[in-house]
Amino acid sequence: MNSDIRNKIQEFVSDNITNAKLIKILLRKYVLRQYSSDVVKPHVTDRSYYPHERDITNCVHSIMSAGKYSHLDQLNLEKVVTDWIVSDTTKPIEERTKVYYRKSSTEFEGDALSSVEAVIGTIADIADVSKQGFSGDIDHDTESEDEENETDLSQASTTGSTFLFVYQEPWQQKLLLKYGNILTLMDATYKTTKYALPLFLLCVRSNCGYIPVAHFIVKQESAFHIAEALKIISHWNSGWVPPYFMIDYSDSELNAITTVFPQAEVYLCEFHREQAWSRWIRSGKNCLLDDEREQLLHLLREVAFAGTQRQYQATLDALLASSVYKNHPRVQRYLTTKWLGCTTRWCDAFRRPGYHSSVKTNNGVKSLNKLFKHCYNNLRTDKTVTGLCQIMRDSFLPDTIHRYTIDNVKFSSDFKLYDESIPPYLHNRPQWLVKHCMRRLHACCYRIHW
Repeated sequence: MNSDIRNKIQEFVSDNITNAKLIKILLRKYVLRQYSSDVVKPHVTDRSYYPHERDITNCVHSIMSAGKYSHLDQLNLEKVVTDWIVSDTTKPIEERTKVYYRKSSTEFEGDALSSVEAVIGTIADIADVSKQGFSGDIDHDTESEDEENETDLSQASTTGSTFLFVYQEPWQQKLLLKYGNILTLMDATYKTTKYALPLFLLCVRSNCGYIPVAHFIVKQESAFHIAEALKIISHWNSGWVPPYFMIDYSDSELNAITTVFPQAEVYLCEFHREQAWSRWIRSGKNCLLDDEREQLLHLLREVAFAGTQRQYQATLDALLASSVYKNHPRVQRYLTTKWLGCTTRWCDAFRRPGYHSSVKTNNGVKSLNKLFKHCYNNLRTDKTVTGLCQIMRDSFLPDTIHRYTIDNVKFSSDFKLYDESIPPYLHNRPQWLVKHCMRRLHACCYRIHW
């Protein structure tokens, strides 16, 4: 392989682009542009300039292997996290990235053990930086307090310490304190690595859409492991007291949030609630006729959208008295065990008076998860946890804050002059707010003149 081509592949790998098909396309464009002025141009059959996908895959593998500290993913992640922490020591404490990493003392279960490279190293394989983990929140004045809190968070189980990675950058802290005290959203996504590890995004809705304000990876989606990560994030952000959370229907997420934030009201995503109802009702094993399906779905929606507790009670009584409920034990069992015991979390009648947010679904977080998986994570063939953490830090999060900054700059009067018809008090405001207020102003003026 030509040295220029190999160096170019090395550049792609350093930018977390390891997908052979994509690299092949980029290399073809590079060769055409780089050697366009040569008298004798490389022929498309010349593998030294136009390598096959197998050649590119082998080259990427050798480059990545040469840059690895170890063949064990967990050792590599420890080295990467240590480098991050060391690089931040010259910064003021408030500008340092927060990172908590604890190695697993046992191997991961399931299909994660399909190959030798897929095994996460144990604590016995490496020297511990600390007994339970180490954090990038290096505040030497409160180091002993941090260690005490971390010990409380990581209670030992019978199987030993479990894997935990929590990450938050300074700009994420600012946005969490700015918007997280209104509403916080959380969602998990899978298939981001070759292990069955869930990646959780903690998000807020800003003036420019949904923004991730922290992320963490746990060994499994259990209430204990999620609560452990939330406690660490809460410890990093003492001013964050979330009054409301929005999640999908997950007992583990719900129990974790109510344990860490007992004052928070947890609401369930309307979209996924409707989706769960529709899937269960339309399932053939539940033996419902078409008209019964429509009737049950209509009655459930009546309960969900009841505006007052009196209306809620009336719609609930209608549901319980309906023939589709009385004649089907499966319906009774499903609604009693799954939904009727937590109506305060999905019925409009039980929304707190202070809840003015228009957010009723978790779809914004789902979109962020999909964006990360398809536009960032799929560009790499390295499906390790180390690669996932690096692409989050080096690509996804920088692009996110860049988009947020650009969108806010566009709202500024320094970016573009406002029309004279727009009042000064609406300048430097989000576009959706300006349009909403202007529509209301026009409607008021029309009524006055009429």
